[in-house]
Amino acid sequence: MSCTVGILETPEQISDILPEWLAFLETQPLGASVYNHPEYLLAHIRHNPDGLQNQQLAIVVVREQKRIVCIAPLFIHDQKFRLEVSVKHLFPVRIRKMACPGNSFVFANNQNVFAYFDAVFETLKRSNIRFDILVVYGLRNNSPFWDYCTTRLMGKPFRLFNVLAEPQCDHRVHLPDSMETLLASMDKGRRTTVNRKINRRFLKMVKDFRLERITGSSQIENFFDIMEKIDVNSWQGKTFGLPNRKTESQIEYWKKIADTGFVRSYILWVEGKPIAYFHILQYDGICYGHTTAYDPSYAELAPGIVCFYYFLDDLMTHDPMKIYDCSFGTHVYKRLFGNEEIESTIVFISGTTKGAALAFLQRFLNRFVFRAKRVLQKWNLADRIRKILKNKK
Repeated sequence: MSCTVGILETPEQISDILPEWLAFLETQPLGASVYNHPEYLLAHIRHNPDGLQNQQLAIVVVREQKRIVCIAPLFIHDQKFRLEVSVKHLFPVRIRKMACPGNSFVFANNQNVFAYFDAVFETLKRSNIRFDILVVYGLRNNSPFWDYCTTRLMGKPFRLFNVLAEPQCDHRVHLPDSMETLLASMDKGRRTTVNRKINRRFLKMVKDFRLERITGSSQIENFFDIMEKIDVNSWQGKTFGLPNRKTESQIEYWKKIADTGFVRSYILWVEGKPIAYFHILQYDGICYGHTTAYDPSYAELAPGIVCFYYFLDDLMTHDPMKIYDCSFGTHVYKRLFGNEEIESTIVFISGTTKGAALAFLQRFLNRFVFRAKRVLQKWNLADRIRKILKNKK
């Protein structure tokens, strides 16, 4: 098999092959998502707050018999990398971090797929595109890309590090024709939990509520205002800090994304107040969870689960979708409504000795924390320590 390989390094080069790229997507390749769609990538490049500052494009395009068969959408950033210990971050180290939007290459589903991936990494090697770590979040173990990484990337110059101490799961909700059908497909325990939280608690305690759908660019600025108000008190905001969404460039960026038809987000209003939101993207019948938060002062109403329940119903009844992809993580609402679990993990692919050392250290820290938690749980100390730390705050 003979492949030709090129690298796109400017947005203009992406625009030049846009019709060909879109035609490739019409063939239903594997690995495609909203995050590696060319129009989403162009919006990200042109309207992202940082633009091309400190960012290098290295989008590798593999052709076979002059037709695209694989695209590796890669971006390299010069940035500070912080090793993580649970939700805490250690001292920063400046690295060249490579990202792969969509957490996968996009590739034709045939017997030559490993040869396409070989062509991508060989091209990175020959072209002297330097990176310390390629981070792939939520790499699913049912993907040919996972099989390739775990069998081919075990030596120099690229090395694979599975940095999680244990596999996690991506949860998906395959959407039927109605909420009634979805509930009927659940086991009795989950169905009872949903009924208790929605009918016996929320609907009895709340007299006035509504779900607002966000799809148009004219709604973005107000949506960000509401997200900011909820984030201030949310667990996510207090744990990870508040994102700076209200800059002019951020608003223009998301307006552009909305103009492509990729935005489908929701706000749950109770008694005239916004108490939860889900920021969601959509493409080709699949919705992708992007960010979410709720106001903890309304925790007794289970606002996250309630908002999730009602917007899933909307996904089945208004411009119906096929799948809601909850993405990486183990939130309660994902386990409650999900009807597919895909084992996944976070991998670091090192491109330099520095990157390999950092990846090795992060893997060690994750395994240490995992084992320490197991010991604390065995001796029933985890909850006690959590309460002590909480009281100190």
